[in-house]
Amino acid sequence: MKVLHVINGEHYSGAERVQDLLADGLAREGIDCSFALIKSGRFLRSRTSKVASFDFSMGSRLDVWQIQRLARFVESERFEAVHSHTPRAAIVSAAVRGLTGVHHFHHGHSPTDQDSSRKIMNRVNVLAEGFSIRGCSHLFAVSQGVADYFASIGVSQDRVTVIDNGVPARDTIAYTDSFHAGRALRVGMTALFRPRKGLEIALEAVSKVRASGTGIEFVGIGPFESPQYEERMRLLTSSLGLDDAVSWTGFTTDVHARLLDLDVFLFPSLYGEGLPMALIEAMSVGLPTIGSDISGVAGPLGKGCGLLVPPGDADALSRAIKRLSVDAGLRTSLSAAAFERQRSGYSDRSMSSSLATVYRRYLCET
Repeated sequence: MKVLHVINGEHYSGAERVQDLLADGLAREGIDCSFALIKSGRFLRSRTSKVASFDFSMGSRLDVWQIQRLARFVESERFEAVHSHTPRAAIVSAAVRGLTGVHHFHHGHSPTDQDSSRKIMNRVNVLAEGFSIRGCSHLFAVSQGVADYFASIGVSQDRVTVIDNGVPARDTIAYTDSFHAGRALRVGMTALFRPRKGLEIALEAVSKVRASGTGIEFVGIGPFESPQYEERMRLLTSSLGLDDAVSWTGFTTDVHARLLDLDVFLFPSLYGEGLPMALIEAMSVGLPTIGSDISGVAGPLGKGCGLLVPPGDADALSRAIKRLSVDAGLRTSLSAAAFERQRSGYSDRSMSSSLATVYRRYLCET
């Protein structure tokens, strides 16, 4: 059984981490999985999976020459299906499906209508994705929120399977009884930093906590989406008087070690998420977490696995941080609950096994 995963590939963030883990997991399930990259970039340099990958970098969404080249490749290598992971990849895969007749699966990693702060671009992507997935054999949603999004654009729910994102279970749990070596409270985020992630809210909250007399540091783990946004955030950091309390790691492949060096994890996204890998990674080491009360975040952090605050509310976020800073018992209980929930509900192995089951339903009947 051969499946070609069509991905963008310019970044290595949450969705790309899912794709990377799936490649290894599907190999364990006996499925021959390869990647076709249509916007080659950081993914190839950062991935851990060793499956074959092929460059089909496109000049635009409708780069006809590359689409035809990809279709010929699918036929010559005898792939039975293509599996797209973004709106652009859905357009390309739909064209390949039309040219070759192979199955087309599509993976929704977040609600496309809330993908960015650019409403017109979101709408364009919704229309493009909706048109491209009409002929899909089946769709996957990383959360019920994404499944609901598919329903909102007219996709019948019997064509959608919710497969929760997952990460490997960890043996090491974050130290939550007291702050590392008696230092200031260290809070942090992991992200491809862009406007929708709520970084501005996190920095404002840190400023408010500091002004109240609580020692606090902030660590931003990950790259910025653009130099322009990075400049804006560095200027904001300076204007808040936080230059001595904020550090940026840039892109790193050792996220696990960075998380273990935090006391509290923040997830202040402004819009609905799919099922954020950054959040699941933090849960895998039992980090006490404060997240926005939005789709894709409220579910994992519910039932005592984290604290929820209204999105965009720096005052509420600062109050939650201060609450955790003084309540060691709460930090410990949140840590234990998050650690156990990730192990039982958000594993990489269950994610791959569930996906393989659906593949077999369609491809073994062909």
